[in-house]
Parts: sequence; C-alpha cells; structure tokens
Amino acid sequence: MNQMTAPSQATAVRPQPSHYLPIQDLNIQQLLEDPRVKTGIAEAAPQHLSPQRLLRVMTQAIRKTPLLAKCSPLSLLGAMITCASLGLEPNTPLGHAYLIPFAKRAKVDGRWQVVGYEINLIIGYQGLIDLARRTGSLVSIHADVVYEGDEFSYEYGSNMHLRHVPIGTREGRKPTHAYAHAKLEDGEAFVAMPYAEVLRIRDNAQAYKEAMRQKTENDSRWKTAPWIAYEHEMSSKTMVRQLAKWLPKSIEFASAVQMDSLAERGLINFEAIGETPALAHDPEGAAHEEKTEGAAETKTAAPAKPQPPKAPAAKAPEPPPPATSEEDEREADRLSRAAAGDPVDAEETGEVAADDWDQYLGKMVAEYQGSKTQSDKDGVNATFRDAIVGAYERKEIDEARSNALLGTWQQNTGTKTKIAPPKGNGKK
Repeated sequence: MNQMTAPSQATAVRPQPSHYLPIQDLNIQQLLEDPRVKTGIAEAAPQHLSPQRLLRVMTQAIRKTPLLAKCSPLSLLGAMITCASLGLEPNTPLGHAYLIPFAKRAKVDGRWQVVGYEINLIIGYQGLIDLARRTGSLVSIHADVVYEGDEFSYEYGSNMHLRHVPIGTREGRKPTHAYAHAKLEDGEAFVAMPYAEVLRIRDNAQAYKEAMRQKTENDSRWKTAPWIAYEHEMSSKTMVRQLAKWLPKSIEFASAVQMDSLAERGLINFEAIGETPALAHDPEGAAHEEKTEGAAETKTAAPAKPQPPKAPAAKAPEPPPPATSEEDEREADRLSRAAAGDPVDAEETGEVAADDWDQYLGKMVAEYQGSKTQSDKDGVNATFRDAIVGAYERKEIDEARSNALLGTWQQNTGTKTKIAPPKGNGKK
C-alpha cells in the first residue's frame, strides 16, 4: 500500500529589524539608529546632554575620522556611554574629550601588520577643567612646567607654599619640575614633582609607546605624537590629574580622572562597558589587566549575558570598512594632539563649529539655570566664559561671534559681569 505524505514546506526566515539583533551583531549605522542605544545613553547622561545630541556628535566624529568606523561597534558603544556618563561631548571644538582609533598589530607570516583598530577615549585638558569646575568649590586652577633658570620653590607642611617665576621663553632649557595649583573657596591645594617622575608617567602612555614604535620603523608620524610634539601641554595635563587626588570631587570628576589615567595607557576595555554600561562609573572594573613583559593581554571584561533562544535572523550585511589612508592616519594623529591641548584651527574644526557653540551655549544655560546654589552657578559661569575666551584666543571663533555668545549668555543668566576677549587676537 502506498502511503501518502504531506509535501514539505520550506519556512522562510524573515529578516528581523536591527533592534531584535544582539548589540554586538549590529554595524555602525544600525548602532547609531538602535532605540536600545538611545535608551542606554539617556539613562547614563545628565539632563543637559540628550541622546539625540550625543548620537549626532558621534555621527559627525565618524564622518570626520573614518577610522572610527573600523573599530568594533560594541567598543564604540562603550565609549559613547562613557562620554554620556561624564556629560562630555567628544571630538568637538570644546576640547572635552577625543575618540581616537589606535591600530592593533599582530605578526602575520612573520611580519607585524595592522589587523584591526581599537577605540580609545582620552579626556581633554578642557574636559578635566570643566568637570573640576562643576564641583562648585573650584575658583581657579593652573598647571605648568618649570625650566632651568626659572625661580621656583615649594614646600609642604606647616610652611606650605608654591612659587614659580618664569624667566622667558622655554626653548633650549631643560624642564626640572612640573606642578598644578588650585584655588578653592575655602583654601588652596597644589602638587609638584620632579620632571623625572613625569617622564615615568609618560613612558606608560599608549600614544607614547606607539610613537616610539613608529620611530624605530622610520615612520615620520612619531614626531606628531602628543608627548613628542606637545610635551609641555601633556605634562601640565598630567599634573592636573595628580592634583585631582586632593580636590573636592564629584562622581563624574573622579571617574574621569581615573578613566583618563587608565585610557592613556590603553587599559580600558570599552567593549566591556558596551556590554555592561554600569562599568562607565567603575574604570577599574572596565580595565584590561596590566601586561607583564612577554605575557599575553587578558581582559577583566564582564562575561557576556546569555541570550534567550530565538529564530535564526538574517543579519544585516556589514558595509565594507573605509580603506585606511594617510589622511585617516593624520586625522587620528590630530585628535591625539588635540587631547594634549594642541589648538585646533578653524579649517580643522570644519563647518559644524558654529552649531556646536550654539549647542554648548544652550547646554550651559540649562546647567546654570538648574544649579541649586550660587556657588554652582558661579562655577558654570566661569566654565562657559573660559571656554569662549579660550576659543577666541585659539582663533576658533572671531570677536563678533565671541561677544555675541557672551551677550546671549548674559541675557539668559542675568550675570552682571561680561568678560570680553582681548582685542587684537582672534580669527580674522
């Protein structure tokens, strides 16, 4: 007897929207559009920094620096969440923070080759100062390097004092010390150290190690590395981090100082933060373990969360990564220099600069109006005015633009003292 069997039917698998895919399976474009990402940023960010604003800034950063698109989406998400938790906007004229792609190298057929890129987030000098001012206790802060021939003395203890009188240009003179000083509402604090100790900190920096590798390979780009081209500025930033140990801290300021110290040595695992956003407030928990000589690097990343069973999904094709070019590498170098305090001129800043300053004005007005004490308001006021005057002196904005921003600030905050930029400088 012949048995009849039902004809088999092939079950079509319908492509799923990106928000049904695990975050680690998204490409860069999907990541920036995924509603889960917006929700995660909203939960981490302070009130003045909206997810839409940060995602737009990230899109501009990737367009400006295509090498960022070659980093893993999960690490990019981790860097975004970290910026959101600190309330800092990366890769903008404000100089708060910089997303920098670093090449990962491995031996292929006996030769060292670039096998991918990893993201690093460096807190800029201005970002650290801004976070320090947000504590409300900081009146002023200054960091500098002492050179041979300068008048310099300091003492801790009952006769504590710090005195530095530079004698002129530093060219041709060796550095002897570095220091940072802060004036607080209820006193002052400073830290000073011999320059040899500063250099020991420099030697552990990822960008410095990369520069030394480039030098051995006769790659001229080593000369543009932050610790090579802008040693004075990087030394000053290092001293601000050292002084931070003795300053009143907010959670954001403490996290930023620790994050920057670990990130400068290439020890932050941003993929771990992408998987576990709470690690943005726990830099040590998001750190790679220190590597010893000859040992392979291991990570302390949180284990991946188990995913529930699901039907096979048609994964969206990953767009081909942009080809690495000398222009891409130069842009990465420029971001490293900017993190060290290198002024970014108007040509490098690009056409988004005006919009960025309008956004910054709105953000700072909201922060000022939301401050509960006069001390907090004074700190926000000083931060905004320093940013505008600094941008003017670095020729990022002209005199009319800087005065217009300060005038709008005065109208919205009711502050009485208007600090106009010095005449004779600024963009022409």
